[in-house]
Amino acid sequence: MRRISYILLLGILLSACQKNTKSEGTNLPVEVISPIKKTEIGRSREYTFLSRPYNETVLSFRINGPVLNFDLWPGQAFSKGSTILSIDNRDFLIRKQQTEALYSQTNQEYKRIEALYKKNNISGSNYEKAKADFLVAKSNYETAVNALSDTHLSAPYDGYIQNIHIEPFQDVKATEPILTFIELDRLKIETYIPEEVALHLYDKEKQKLCQVGIHFDTDPERTITPSDLYVSKSTTNNNLSYLLTAIIPNPDMEWLGGMSGILSIDLPKEERSQNLWLPLTAICHRPQKGDYVWVVKGDKVNSVPVKLGEQRNNQIEIVEGITENDLVVLTRQRFLSENSTVTIQK
Repeated sequence: MRRISYILLLGILLSACQKNTKSEGTNLPVEVISPIKKTEIGRSREYTFLSRPYNETVLSFRINGPVLNFDLWPGQAFSKGSTILSIDNRDFLIRKQQTEALYSQTNQEYKRIEALYKKNNISGSNYEKAKADFLVAKSNYETAVNALSDTHLSAPYDGYIQNIHIEPFQDVKATEPILTFIELDRLKIETYIPEEVALHLYDKEKQKLCQVGIHFDTDPERTITPSDLYVSKSTTNNNLSYLLTAIIPNPDMEWLGGMSGILSIDLPKEERSQNLWLPLTAICHRPQKGDYVWVVKGDKVNSVPVKLGEQRNNQIEIVEGITENDLVVLTRQRFLSENSTVTIQK
């Protein structure tokens, strides 16, 4: 009898716990906030950057051989067309002289037979053989000349050695990386921007309505105006932002690659008038759904997709999706589902 009573009591307690749990799940206490509207007239959007060389090229030889005159250092300057490094050219010089002699001989023989052929004093087969020998000798000679020229590794533009990938007097292979060469007469300033900013910079005409300034950390008070701006036409690998590339002249080598700074963008006034901001904790994200927030209407909650903008500390800009009168849930979002009943905590 006692055992039956104990089982009945346990059943009553379990039933009560289930009832309380269900009640809490359907009437969840949450904290809410209304989006803050900020006036942004005259404000600059700022993005960090690292400068990069305008060109960066890995140079290699087109032939095999041991390298000579290996007196190179990172940072060493070379003008366009000047020789940076050479391969021992003795074998290539001999090959060029041999093919040149044969080319000269077959050229003279071909001209002699061609003159006889035009006078019908020699058969067509002899003429065709002389012509073929001449063309083969010419091709071999030109190949030898090119190979001799390829013993020199020349600078493709005015620039500097960045990295050296081989050892002194190493026997290198064709296409093996020899050194990295960079151009610093101009610099690339690269940073990532959200889509609402990209829409104002991807077109040359729209760029005229914006003001873009470059500020290096070593001289933050100085503003450099880029000569060209380019925006990627699709999002980068993170699928959230666009790559902005600004080109700045650097003829006097005032700046180096890898220097940090701030890129500021002043958007047209009508695009900066008023923005809504929320704490980062209010934003939810699911891969299949994207960014969204929970909005309370009456005593029910529903998820609302939002488009995000700039982030500042623990606040983030809401470009579209909600209004300033909406009540956005700040706490316990992971316990919510569509049309859940909630109680707003004061």
